[in-house]
This record gives sequence, C-alpha cells and structure tokens, in this order.
Amino acid sequence: MVHANFPKSMYFNWGAHHSSILGNGDDLRLVLDQTSGSGIQSKRAFLFGSIEMLIKLVPGEPYTVHTNVYTQGQGNREQQFKLWFDPTSNYHNYTIHWNPTEVVWYVDSVPIRVFRNYESEGIAYPNQQGMRVYSSLWNADNWATRGGLVKIDWTSAPFVANYRRFRARACKWNGPVSISQCAIPTRGNWWTAPAYQRLSYSQQGQLKWALEAPPDPDESRRVRSWALPALSNKELWLNKWAIVRRGAAGSTTIAARSTVSMSCSF
Repeated sequence: MVHANFPKSMYFNWGAHHSSILGNGDDLRLVLDQTSGSGIQSKRAFLFGSIEMLIKLVPGEPYTVHTNVYTQGQGNREQQFKLWFDPTSNYHNYTIHWNPTEVVWYVDSVPIRVFRNYESEGIAYPNQQGMRVYSSLWNADNWATRGGLVKIDWTSAPFVANYRRFRARACKWNGPVSISQCAIPTRGNWWTAPAYQRLSYSQQGQLKWALEAPPDPDESRRVRSWALPALSNKELWLNKWAIVRRGAAGSTTIAARSTVSMSCSF
C-alpha cells in the first residue's frame, strides 16, 4: 500500500525546470509557457486499488473531461463529460478506482463512468499489467480547441496547474506474481471486497445524475463517445484522463491539455 506525498511517490519526467513541489510535499505545480510544458509520473506501478489527487486546473474556458481505457494496444473506448462546476476556481478530487471487477471514475466522490470486466464476452480488461500514474501540462492548441482553430494566448503565460494530496491506495506491482496476489480476496486487498464489486444503489443514482445533469450555458452535459487511434502492441494504457479546454472564437483560451494517466509498457 502506498500513502505518501509527491517527493516520495512521483518524479518529474520532463520540464522539471518549470515545476515545483511546495510545502511539506503535498502540493505540486506544473507550468506551461512558450518554451516547454511539464509532467510527472509515479515511481511505482500498481495493479488494482484507488488512485486520487486534488487538482486545480488552469483558468480558462469550460473544460471537457475525457476518459478512456487502453488494453492490449487498443483504445476506442473514449467518453467525454461536462463538469457541473468550475474546475479552475478551487481544488477538486479526481479518483480512479480499479479492481478485478470494474474501473470507476469519480469526480468529487461522484461516479461519472463505469467500465465493467466482460472478459468472458471477449472484451479485453486491464488486469495483467502494472500501471503507472502520469500527469502533464502541454500545448495542444493544434487540436484541443475547436479542432485547433483557437490558439494559445501566450500573453497570459505562464499557465499553472496545481495538484495536491496525491494518494495511491493500491497494490504495488512486483512483476507477474502480482497478477494473482493483487486480485486475491483478502482483507489487505480491500478493493476486492463485495462493496467494491459494483456501485451501490445510491452511487447508481449519482451516476445517473452526473450523466443527465441539466445543460450548461454552452453545451449539454451529455456523454459523447468517439474513437482514438490505437497504441502499439507494446503499450498498455489504462484510464486516460484528459481535461481539455474548448473556447469560442475570439475568446482568450489556453488550449493546454492536462492529463492524469496510468500507463505501462511491456
């Protein structure tokens, strides 16, 4: 089990000169300007458990939350969501809960998506490989805002994304032996308990609310699915969170992409 701060749990994998860890190690900043963005990744890989972080996003236009599951080099399971709050005004909790039965995405403890294990029906499920946690802030104005029509206003740079209290309450990946060790229903493997095998009745109500919440001023808060190119067969990505700002023509927008991902290569 891992319950530690940023210096103990993560490191900067690029743009370290743009980034900083603050206070007692529970706060972190990623920065984007015209020279570079920045990113971090976990030191450990995990198989099953709960990954969470408080994030305060870069101020700008309304965000769209993207979720996806990549297994065996295949994705094409992306779903997009509109949030019911301004994710730039304060910190909000983003959590991915992952066990042998299902993957659930939460925002402020509200489930927004469930991906069930249907391997018995020939649908690949991520349960054979450890995953690392990644987060990055980078320039995506060639596609993220209205297909790249709206460009970054660099006069507002630098752009800062703030992170707080990274927690990985998860099973450490120690090689193939972890495939069975992390999935055995034991008290230590709390994520295998019956309570986590499916959403409760209350959580199902929250999920329905999140998917059917009233439309915001710009766009209905509905789920939209679209396809992404598959990764190579040597890559396995799980639960890719991409939070993308989409601005109107003539508005000030950053067009940066902030991601929180779990990934590994084999």
